[in-house]
Amino acid sequence: MAIPSTLPNTLPLMLLSSVYRRYMGRMSSARRFRAPVRLLCYVAKGEGIVQIGDSQYNVKPHTLFHAAPGTKVEFIRRGDHAELYLLWIESPTLIKSRGAWDTLSRGDSPDEPIWPNGEIAISQPLAVLDKIKEAYRLYTHHPYDRFRLQVLFYGLLQEVLPNDSLPRESRSIEQGIGQSLVYIRQHYSEKIKLETLSEISGFTPTSYSREFKRIHGVSPIDYLNGYRVEQAKRMLAERRSGSVKDVSAASGFGNEFYFSRMFKRQVGLSPTQYLRRTNLRVAVVSALRFNDILLTLGTSPVYSTNCHKDKTMDKDAYHAVVAGRIEELRSSAPDLIVCDDYQKPFLDQFESIAPTVILAQSMDWRANYERLAEIVGREDAAMRNFKQLDRKLELSRKQLRSRYGDQSLTIMRVIHKLIRIQGMSAHPLNELIYEELELKPGFCVPVNVMSVEFSPDKYPDIETDHLFVQDLFFHPDDRAIFSEIRKSPKWNAIRAVQNNQLHMTPNWVGMSWSPAGRMQIMDELLQ
Repeated sequence: MAIPSTLPNTLPLMLLSSVYRRYMGRMSSARRFRAPVRLLCYVAKGEGIVQIGDSQYNVKPHTLFHAAPGTKVEFIRRGDHAELYLLWIESPTLIKSRGAWDTLSRGDSPDEPIWPNGEIAISQPLAVLDKIKEAYRLYTHHPYDRFRLQVLFYGLLQEVLPNDSLPRESRSIEQGIGQSLVYIRQHYSEKIKLETLSEISGFTPTSYSREFKRIHGVSPIDYLNGYRVEQAKRMLAERRSGSVKDVSAASGFGNEFYFSRMFKRQVGLSPTQYLRRTNLRVAVVSALRFNDILLTLGTSPVYSTNCHKDKTMDKDAYHAVVAGRIEELRSSAPDLIVCDDYQKPFLDQFESIAPTVILAQSMDWRANYERLAEIVGREDAAMRNFKQLDRKLELSRKQLRSRYGDQSLTIMRVIHKLIRIQGMSAHPLNELIYEELELKPGFCVPVNVMSVEFSPDKYPDIETDHLFVQDLFFHPDDRAIFSEIRKSPKWNAIRAVQNNQLHMTPNWVGMSWSPAGRMQIMDELLQ
């Protein structure tokens, strides 16, 4: 297509060169880099702060940031995890020479549409995220289809370019708070007064505390203590100091006992335990397969059990079983007990045996995995397992696309005398199958929930090409119910059953909580 002669002699362009998704967990609390080209960073999950050049901004889910070429960028996660999408944008300039158009450079033209460094206000963040995810899938799966990638990118620009940056008043408040955060990071080992932080930010102490908590969700003092504990963890892990007292002083806590209390509150272990964590005798009490997770990290618990009551278990029998398990736990003489939220009714009994750490219930399997890795000092092993899993995901996604094409998959189990159909979200297995591997759900698979349950005599039409059924029944009645279901005409009318595409699986629900289990699920899908 000919370019109109009315155009100037130079024409600026913006081309999407690459799209990356970056996960940040407990072992990657900060990410630092210098933007080699123009950068757009979309925060899909997580909170924290981002420093772009000399300015800091508060980070919340569904926010978009821009950094000009050559700008230093540092993202500091707050909480268990964050997920970022990074879009690298090249800016070649078309130049007219001897009547023909050609690219001259990858630099920025002063006339091209650009954003200031910092946050870009977007009116429809979920629509922007959908376009970014689509661009990421295309870039990952069809890297040579550059034309489609640019079409997607210009659709994204239509969502982003018309918007202006944040209101000036909001930018001023956040930048003022951001400067106080820079001061905390540079002077955390010293005595820091609230008045000093508020003066740096340009507020009165009362206004500063109010705005800080509004933006970051905690008071300035709690934030400062949390940052100091993170630095203390790093010092203890690196063995940079010979004693807990030295670490207490180096991390800014004037009182060793106060330091120990703050450290245990945030980490779950005392500083002394954290220093010895690779050599502790650890027992686990969990309904979430903590034992299997620790084994993949190279640690074998001295005892593993579960005290959570199954719905079908008789009450008297349950109490007798739990009493025996707690006595066995005591006999194993652990230095530390790790348990999940389901075990809270027995916390006093656990703590009478050994110091106990409770991992808060979360459907974020990576956060759980990293937390366990930190407790036993196996962060390096966790990172290796994550990298191996990510490579496996990329390879398996392509193979599964060839294996299943446009055919649909449904995952089912019989549990507590009910038929349970796994949904598309809110569980590690669902996210693996339908989001990460991008497999097509069956007709009856719910979209926004973990699962749905049906009575065996009133289940819906399971319209699916492949049906995966868990071949593990926690109660004898469940196996008998499944056997009866398979004899019914309704069951035998399912397309997957008619086409001999009924697959019996091990406990995928439990396996999906660790890298090793997820890789095994992928292997079984490919069989």
